[in-house]
Amino acid sequence: MIDTWFSKSELSRFFALDVDPSVVLPTSYDPVLVALSFFVATLAGFAFIHLLHRISEREGSSSRYVWMIGGALIMGLGIWAMHFVGMLAYRLPVNVAYDPTITLVSVLPAIAASAWNLQIVAHARVSRIRLVLGGVVLGSGIGLMHYTGMAAVEFDAYIRYDPALFALSIVVAVALAICALWVAFTMSRRRTVSTFTGEILSALLIGLAVSGMHYTAMGSTVCLARTGQTGMFSDLDSDVLAAATAVVASLILIAGIAAVVFDRRLASEVFHRKEAAHRARATGQRLRLIMDNVGDAVITLNDTGVIETCNRSAERIFELPAREIAGRALSDLIADDGTDQARRRLRQYFE
Repeated sequence: MIDTWFSKSELSRFFALDVDPSVVLPTSYDPVLVALSFFVATLAGFAFIHLLHRISEREGSSSRYVWMIGGALIMGLGIWAMHFVGMLAYRLPVNVAYDPTITLVSVLPAIAASAWNLQIVAHARVSRIRLVLGGVVLGSGIGLMHYTGMAAVEFDAYIRYDPALFALSIVVAVALAICALWVAFTMSRRRTVSTFTGEILSALLIGLAVSGMHYTAMGSTVCLARTGQTGMFSDLDSDVLAAATAVVASLILIAGIAAVVFDRRLASEVFHRKEAAHRARATGQRLRLIMDNVGDAVITLNDTGVIETCNRSAERIFELPAREIAGRALSDLIADDGTDQARRRLRQYFE
């Protein structure tokens, strides 16, 4: 069927078909950069869990869309950074450079996939169909990001892909994306991610999903040397570039996590203040009800002897409404013949 659509020569421009083993460049990986790429992916997963919770908590709020945009950008940049560090971990015996325009464009599928990821999971209920669809879109987006990023590579060789591993990389991306979404969804809904252990587990699985797709895709890559170019070595300082990328990405991800923590604490503080004000009003209403049903006059004074509140019995005794009693000194409301004595008693009381 494929041969019907494309000729073998056309397919050979993308896939490694009938390749001469003698022109295949040897490749290797820097284990430190591989570990660093997985760390970035895991940190991105950790940020995703926090953003997922915050977006879920903001459902129905106008600020939800702000968090959606911020979450997609942060998560997308985290996935892209993992991919780029993983690319730099890939060692070739030729000079390597990257087209800046294509490299920047390759981040767009990651951001779009992250936006869909958050849109699917950050709801109270997610059907299995939507969960699978979200995984397909997310995995496809990560795959598109990877192969777009591969197109940015500029070196003295040709890139081809093993057809079987190419297909497997997409399957791995989709399968692990569904797994990551399922873990994030079930843990967030069951509130198990409220514990640090649950958050770390979810982050590790999401990091595995992103890294697994990347390195499976890299396993499908076949680099074919051009004539006379096999003796050249890369002059790109991959270690410095990878470290810089990882540091910048980590700072962005940590900033995203910090923003979620700060916003949640701020919202919690506002909530508790409202609750305290509500309880105070309720307590005041109950106290007022009790005071109004007491037969004796009840008044409250400040430390200078000025009346703050009084009950209905006090209104009847002083023959004044409460609004005229409040704010006046108690001594002013006592009969003239008892004023001095009342003042002495009040002075003794407050002293």
